[in-house]
Amino acid sequence: MRNIMRYLKPLCFAALPALLLASCVRRPLEMEPIPQTARIPVHIDWSQSGLNPTNLTNTASLPEAEQVHRVTLRFYPTDGSPFFDKFMEANVIADTIELPVGEYKIIVFNESVDDTPWWAGAIYFTDDDNYDLFAAHAVPYDPTLWPQAFPFYTAAPGETILGGPDPRRLASWSLGYFDVTTDMVLTSRGRAPINQTAARSGTRTIYDTRLTNIVMRRLTYNVAVTAHVTNLVSILTNYCAVSGFANMVYMASALTTQSPSTKLFQLNGRVYDANRVDGTTTHSFMSFGRTPTPATEDYKVGIDVLYISGVLYVPDPPTWPQLTWDVTDQVVASAVGVDFDININLNYNVEFVAGGIAVDDWNDTYQQIIK
Repeated sequence: MRNIMRYLKPLCFAALPALLLASCVRRPLEMEPIPQTARIPVHIDWSQSGLNPTNLTNTASLPEAEQVHRVTLRFYPTDGSPFFDKFMEANVIADTIELPVGEYKIIVFNESVDDTPWWAGAIYFTDDDNYDLFAAHAVPYDPTLWPQAFPFYTAAPGETILGGPDPRRLASWSLGYFDVTTDMVLTSRGRAPINQTAARSGTRTIYDTRLTNIVMRRLTYNVAVTAHVTNLVSILTNYCAVSGFANMVYMASALTTQSPSTKLFQLNGRVYDANRVDGTTTHSFMSFGRTPTPATEDYKVGIDVLYISGVLYVPDPPTWPQLTWDVTDQVVASAVGVDFDININLNYNVEFVAGGIAVDDWNDTYQQIIK
């Protein structure tokens, strides 16, 4: 035994450095703790949205309605956990967000539901905690104010009057399923996936690129009503009512609905013909566009004309509103896919009233009327 120990001692001392060296070897990269989030690149195409960011960041040089101040990406976990938002603000076209492992439904839209000053008087949102029911609505006209501004219009029972500030431009994009896997977490940070064999064979999704192909769809449409009027110089005010357009849209599906509602406004702006008596007047407003069922679409325009003498125009035979049109064919035929406008064109005649407002005096007189 003594002889054996005499030989073992040198061997133990010789092996000790090798054991110490082995204990200092760095663990393989795969053994390091797995990060908690995946880095997901996002890229947004605004070309179909009605909004027009002209460069990688927002610019105040755009018309106010077309500006994009930030983008909301709202994630609804499929396990029933509360939704959460990610925002793109410094760059409204391209960015990178971080997401934890999970399965999600996603809605992307411009601005935020919490941007109350931006949407005030124009749009309000409901059911924003529900992917399928999240909806945008046109704000009704204050019922204490619209009868003063439109004294000749009588609302039907249950009819909602829309007016005041026009709805802001709104666009959205949605995705019914998006899976953030552990392998996405790893590969997004330059590390190898856990299941490399499955990754090579294509049997497992390692990286989902659908958020780099977001094409925003428009939810609001510009409606332009233009009227050529014989004896326009005789008219003080054209009170206009348009009915039939959608007053609500679902953010995920882009489907619209319409309950009895009417948009009230005054046709304004005048371009006179060469005779300086007849001319054209127009007004544009934002809406949620057409209703979803072509068989039941029904768009109408009604106009009450007030002469400069303070007398209402009454056609023969009398109607109320005094002038009415079914414009469904025009709305359906509008080239919405080309210039995103819904164009309604009207023609009507009124009597000539002597002593009318001269063309050169119209601007000053009109400003006094609308104040």
